[in-house]
Amino acid sequence: MKCPQCGFDSSGDSCLKCGVVFSKLNAPRRPRPATMPAPEPRRSGPSFSNLLVLGCVFLLFGMTGWYMWNGLERAPTGSEPAAETTSKPSRNRFGFAATRNSRQRKRSGSGEVLELKALTAEKPPQAAAAESIPTAPAAPNLPSFNERTITPEMVEQVVEIARRFPDDPIAHKAAALANLSLAVRRFFEGRYREALAAAESSEEWDPPPRELAWVKARSHLELQELGDAQRWARAALAFGPDRNMYDVLGHVHYLREEMAKAVEVWQHALELGEDPEIRASLEKARREMRVADNYDRQRLSHFIVRFEGETMQDTGRMVLDSLERSYAYLKSTLGFEPGEPVVVILYSRREYAELGGPHWSAGLFDSKVRVPVRGLVSLDRHVENTLRHELAHAFLYAQAGNNCPRWLQEGVAEYCEGSRAEEFGKMLAEKIRADGNFAYCLVGERCNVRYFYPAATSLVQYMLQTRGMGGVRDLLAQLGNGRDIDQAVREVYGRDELGLVNEWQHFVKRRY
Repeated sequence: MKCPQCGFDSSGDSCLKCGVVFSKLNAPRRPRPATMPAPEPRRSGPSFSNLLVLGCVFLLFGMTGWYMWNGLERAPTGSEPAAETTSKPSRNRFGFAATRNSRQRKRSGSGEVLELKALTAEKPPQAAAAESIPTAPAAPNLPSFNERTITPEMVEQVVEIARRFPDDPIAHKAAALANLSLAVRRFFEGRYREALAAAESSEEWDPPPRELAWVKARSHLELQELGDAQRWARAALAFGPDRNMYDVLGHVHYLREEMAKAVEVWQHALELGEDPEIRASLEKARREMRVADNYDRQRLSHFIVRFEGETMQDTGRMVLDSLERSYAYLKSTLGFEPGEPVVVILYSRREYAELGGPHWSAGLFDSKVRVPVRGLVSLDRHVENTLRHELAHAFLYAQAGNNCPRWLQEGVAEYCEGSRAEEFGKMLAEKIRADGNFAYCLVGERCNVRYFYPAATSLVQYMLQTRGMGGVRDLLAQLGNGRDIDQAVREVYGRDELGLVNEWQHFVKRRY
């Protein structure tokens, strides 16, 4: 038999060459059963692992969508450090704090908080395919900002998006908050006119009305625009009690010499919680009210004057005549006048000292002109100069507020009352040579009044020789717009404050 494996002829049951068993090669295959067993039925629901994966996918998309639509509250990008995303407050010169994730205004020591809520509204569901204006692209393009990082360029970007997508409520709300955030930043920087302009721009987009009123009330008060400050403070109070707005109203009444109303409003403010600053204002108003009980009050076109009854009638008339002459002179010289009447109070020397007047001073300005004049028979040159000096402070305060440094305040006031640098030029030159550098006296305010007032007068007169009264006016205008002293001096005189003082020192040493 020939082997089917290797072809070798063999006899028997197997191949003699390769050993294959012939019976196995010829064995028939096992027949397939007529019917296949039915397969086991498959489960209709997803497995646990599939559910877990699906849940993770939905969670990922949900978190991504939240960050995309939450345009104002995303983590800072660019150069802003990650540490800035914490809730640690940043202070400003007004004593307010701003924290991330809720816009807070907090008066120092009061615990009173005003929230400018962030843009957290969810994106509404998309409408059917027939929706004519697409809104989805708007929100992802909104820049991330808060009142510390907002810039005019960001505001323009947000407003442009809001105009492109007028039916997008997120973009609409972002435009309102962008303008309002810029208003808050400008207020913190002391640029009150710009703060009001930004607040007015936000009104096109329906900003939160209470927060808008708050910013406007504070800005108008800092600008000594008492009527507008009062109106907006009352608008804010229409939404509920607010200690800060009661404080604004208290200052309005105080600056108008309405002491009883100021006391009443500040008492309301303290009923909402203790505040050391409001408490101090209340006690000061009470002291002045006790003194003023026996005083007559006269309101004129430029002044509100208080003096003690009949015993000072003649003195009061002389003082008012002098003040009117000084008002006209200062308005012409400085090119500016206060928007509100100036409060002038005429005291005896004892009452003047009790209310905080320095013993060495002939007058005082602390938002009101206070002068001890009882017993005055006639106005000599010294009294006229004192009245003009203190009235000059009222003019400078109305224009630049607390942003005007003391050396500029006193130098301009001294110059306006008639003091001239030539009277003490030699003394100053000797002091500058002896000290080597006299800038500490003016910039640091760390010297005796014997030197400070002459030095301030001499520096202002040097500025007048450099750029005239127009330069001083421009400098005051810059300070009134919120520029700090270095920015303002550099804009007008081409150098910073210290550079200007150093130039003046060289000038004094050469001349005297």
